[in-house]
Amino acid sequence: MCIRDRISADAGDISIDFEVNAMEAPVLQGDAGYSRKTADGRAASYYYSIPSIETHGTLSIQGERWTVSGETWMDREWSSAILTPGQSGWDWFSLNLDNGVKLMIFQVRDGSGQAFRHIAMLNPEGDLTQLDSSVMMLNAERIWSSPHSGRRYPIDWTIGAQSSEGDWSLHVTPVLDDQEINLAFRYYEGLVRVSGEWQGGSVSGWGYMELTGYGD
Repeated sequence: MCIRDRISADAGDISIDFEVNAMEAPVLQGDAGYSRKTADGRAASYYYSIPSIETHGTLSIQGERWTVSGETWMDREWSSAILTPGQSGWDWFSLNLDNGVKLMIFQVRDGSGQAFRHIAMLNPEGDLTQLDSSVMMLNAERIWSSPHSGRRYPIDWTIGAQSSEGDWSLHVTPVLDDQEINLAFRYYEGLVRVSGEWQGGSVSGWGYMELTGYGD
């Protein structure tokens, strides 16, 4: 399946013009695209991902222009509500590893410190496995304080699992600490590096992280 599109935007000092070519079918998250956000299913979304998209085009910053290429990830998610009463925010990760494995991981937190968690793992052959949250480890390792808002975000993480699919442990850290976004509300979203161990061997990669509900 081939999905082709063009993305262009101009914000004055910064502009992009990309062609994107997805050479694989969308991955349906959750139950055939129905992604639960609570154990009882009261909160959910429809959700699909395209983890590997060939991307090339131009990037312009303050009059300088570069030809760029790489691999990107697309997520599409929609629902009638963002969170249920009592839920405070979420931590979300999309990770591309150099062994060909792709991971989509999230936890939705509540006010008591508990979280509803989910892991979707796509192997190099394109087979999707959705792991039970009981096998998952998700620990914040470092806090960054925003100089813009004073909000404190957990930006370094250790993420891992012990399951029949094999054991793994990854360290996720931002490429830049200051990736706070201020749009309709303030949150943290940006590029991350990945390193760690996968079933007894070393692994590295890159990805994206989104953190909400800190300081609201």
